[in-house]
Formats: sequence, structure tokens, C-alpha cells
Amino acid sequence: MDVSHILKGGAFVLSKERTSRTFVGGVLILGAGNLLVKVIGLVFKIPLSRLLGDEGMGYFNTGYTVYSWLFLIGCTGFPIAVSMLVSEATEREGNGSGSRRILSVSLQFLFALGLAGCLLLFLFAEAIAARIGNPGSADAISAIAPAVLFCSLSGGVRGYFQGKKRMGPTAISQLIEAALKLVLGILFARRAFSLGYGLPAVAAASIRGVTLGTVASTLFLFFELLIEPKERLLKYKGRKRGSSAALSRRLLSIAFPVTFSATVMSVTGLIDLIFVMKRLTYAGYATSEATAAFGNYTTLAVPFFSLPGILISPIATGLVPFVSSDLARGDAEAAKRRSTSAIRSALVLSVPAAFGLGLFGRRILSLFFLPASAAAAAPALAVLAPGVVFLSVVTVSGAILQARGRAWVNVLSMLIGAVVKTVAGYYLIGLPRFGVLGASFGTVLCYGVAATVNLVCLHVVFRQPTESGAFIRPLLPTSLSFALGYLTHSIVPERSGAAATCVLLLTSFALYFPLCLLLRTIAPNDVMSMPLVRRFALHPRSKKDQKEI
Repeated sequence: MDVSHILKGGAFVLSKERTSRTFVGGVLILGAGNLLVKVIGLVFKIPLSRLLGDEGMGYFNTGYTVYSWLFLIGCTGFPIAVSMLVSEATEREGNGSGSRRILSVSLQFLFALGLAGCLLLFLFAEAIAARIGNPGSADAISAIAPAVLFCSLSGGVRGYFQGKKRMGPTAISQLIEAALKLVLGILFARRAFSLGYGLPAVAAASIRGVTLGTVASTLFLFFELLIEPKERLLKYKGRKRGSSAALSRRLLSIAFPVTFSATVMSVTGLIDLIFVMKRLTYAGYATSEATAAFGNYTTLAVPFFSLPGILISPIATGLVPFVSSDLARGDAEAAKRRSTSAIRSALVLSVPAAFGLGLFGRRILSLFFLPASAAAAAPALAVLAPGVVFLSVVTVSGAILQARGRAWVNVLSMLIGAVVKTVAGYYLIGLPRFGVLGASFGTVLCYGVAATVNLVCLHVVFRQPTESGAFIRPLLPTSLSFALGYLTHSIVPERSGAAATCVLLLTSFALYFPLCLLLRTIAPNDVMSMPLVRRFALHPRSKKDQKEI
């Protein structure tokens, strides 16, 4: 019996042989971490908004938005690039020297990039705030400046561990960052209020909690590096397997298209900001009506449309190092099987999410917002719902293309999608019978076109067709689970309100995965690759049979 995971040094430590080295195991760890981070973020915003009020949150959000753009540039593509290079090096050499050299060069590059971003925000905080039109946010911008540096460093180390197929450090570091942001942000804000500071200074104090959370997260990751056995960073200093310049060029060649693609996805939100209000006014809305419609769309519909991405993004993040390893050892068939399984898993998760948002969007929104606001935003959310499926396919297929060295295809697909969104949205929003729903249709078309381009490329270039049944199979268990959930809901004495909605949703989703297993929507290999299932199913067998896949 393997007991090495029980107690080691007074702490609960998983054995190295059992640390999330399977694809599905890594996805589960990252997914759970992402979900907890989102919950902590929601818990953070509620008391903070009550403490700071609308004006204070304006200062806070301005500083955080500026940081988010630099975060997008420095911390989106580079972790993926590092994970790809590390997984390839580990597969080729197996002794860690190549991967440690990649980490060393990457950290030097990311330190320079992060330091430049940090100095930019710190030295020009007042100029940036004035340019934005919110001079009071200068303190918040300068307070969050160090987070850019530490975020860049942590991104490189997370990419290293992901390349080693260790997803635990990434998930734990994200939780540390989110938890400290919650605790320190609220404490610092309350302390600043008690000392009599004004709202700009209080917002800056709160945002220092975000900065310190990033610092603590980075320190944890470097501690994990120090205790990693048999691989010391300085031991490989001076190794000449490829020059630093060559590694930096390779790093940039992978990271830049990934970052550019993420930037394009973010810019699609700016497209709405630029012309939705103007087109609504053109369609005959009064200014107050247009403002309310746009506010409901951006505050209620769009965030809930993006919510299922919490479950999909870990699939994409965990997929890249595994496919890179398969390709590095020349096993193209394994890469195809793993990629097909990832797309199938994304569809299994996104199809019921789309059904739930489309059919019961108003009920779901009413759990969190005023009934009138929920009723106004529900039609836009219903139109957006099919886009959940397309967005999941874009996310996973984009990761496959990145692992195969074709990240520019994902950039091209998103550019085409953004153009389609702009043209379709601009025309439809200006029609009175569509109004703000035109923005929803444009978003669905954007991701639908991008998903189609990615899948066509995988089929034509890499001979990896997507099974048509992968889109169809989740429909039956989804329909049955929601039908049974609705029957259960119909026997509840009070059929409206939060309790009835929770019964409906929880029953439907509780029945969905058993029905998927019963109807073979989920492949047996996908189930058996889950760590807990393998442990109990294969425990009586030989150690050879229990080898991780």
C-alpha cells in the first residue's frame, strides 16, 4: 500500500508519483482552483463596494483595469510559452537541465518586462490617470505597479510547473493571491478610513492588498522551486544548450501570438463600448434607456456568459504541455487522441451550461440581481447562450494550435471573428427590433466564426477532424436532465423564488453526469483517466497497470 502521501514533515504532502501528472487530474486541480478564486473575488467585491461606494470603486477599478491590460500583455502568453518549451525539453532530456535553463532565461526576460511595466505605472501614474480622465485614480495606479513585476515572474514559474505537468503550484498560488487580496484589501481600506483618508487614498490602500497577494503568490512559487528535488537552478547556470538569445526568440515567437489573440478577445469588449450606446440612440432609445440597456448587458448578461469559461480554461491550460510532450517524442496519434478528448470534454461541459443560461437565464439572474434588471437582461443572455459552446471550442482548439506551433491561426480566427462582430453588431443594434440584442448576436457570430476557422485548420493541416457526434451527444443527456429537473421543480410547493430555482438547477446538473455515463456521452477512457477513479478501479492490479497516462 502506498502511504507516502500521508504525513511528511508534519504536512499533508502528495507523493511525487501521484502529483496530478494526468491531463484530467491537472484539469480538475486547475478547475477547482479557478472556481475558488472566482468565489473569493466575488466575496471581495461585495464588502469592498459597500465600503468604498460608487466613487471609491471608480478609483479602484480604474487602477485595476490599467493593471489588467499590462497583465494581459505580460502574463497571458508567456506562461503557455514556458510550459511548451519545458514540456518539450523534459520529454527530450528527462534530467531537468534543459527545462531549468529555459526557466532561467525566461525569468530574466520576464523580470525585464515586468520591471518596465512596473516603472511605467509608478512613474507615470498621474499622467495615465489624467489621460483616462480620472485624476483621483493616480494613487491606485501607483499602488498596483509592483504587482506587474511579480505577476510576470509568477507567470514564468507557473508555466514551468505546468510544463512539468504539475498543476498544483499554479492552483495554490492563485488561491494565496486571491485570499490575501480579500483579507488585506478589506483590512487596509478599513484602516485608511479610520485614519480619515479620502476616497482616492482608501482605494489605493485597498489595492495594495492585491499587490501583496501577488507578492506572496510569487514567493510561494519560488519556494516550490527551491524544494523541488534534484533540480537546482544555479547548477545549470552556464549550460550552453542553445543561446539565451535563441531561447528568448523562441519564447517570444510562441508568447506573442497567444498574447495577441487574448488581446483581440479583450478588444471585442471595447467594440461594444465604442458604438453600442450610439447605435441604441440611433435606433430610437432615449439616452437614459440606452444607458440602462447597455448597463444591463455589460453588468448582467456578459459576465454570466463568460462564467462557464471557469471550467473550460483549465482544459486549455492543462492541454498545452501534454500535447507538446506527445509531439516532442514523435507520438502524433497520442496528441490527436488527447486533443479530441479535450474538445469532447469542453463540449460536455459547455452544452448544459448553454442550455441552462438560455432556458433559465432570468431565474439565474434573479438570484443575484433585482427582478426588473434580471428581466431586462435575460433576453440578451438567452441570445448569448449558444456562444458559450463556440467560445469553449475556440479556447480548446486555440490551445491545440498553440501546442502544434500554429498559434497565429487562432489570432487570424479571432481577428476575422472581431470583424464579423463589429459589422453584424453595428447593423443589428441600429434596428429597433434588435436593439442591444444585436450586440449579443454579434458576439455569438464572432466566436462561431473563430471556432469554425480553428476546426477547419485542425482538419485540413493536421488531419484531425472533429467528431460530429461530439456536438450532438451531449444534447440528449442535457435535455433529459433539464426535463427531469423541471419535473422535480414542479412538485415544489413554491415554484418561484430563489429556493425553487436552486432546486431546478441543482437537480438538473446532478442528473446530467450520471446520464452522460449511462448514455456513453463521456468516453470510458476519459473517466478512467480521472485520478480517484483509477486509484479505486486499478488498486488490486499490478503497479504496471497503475502507470499514469
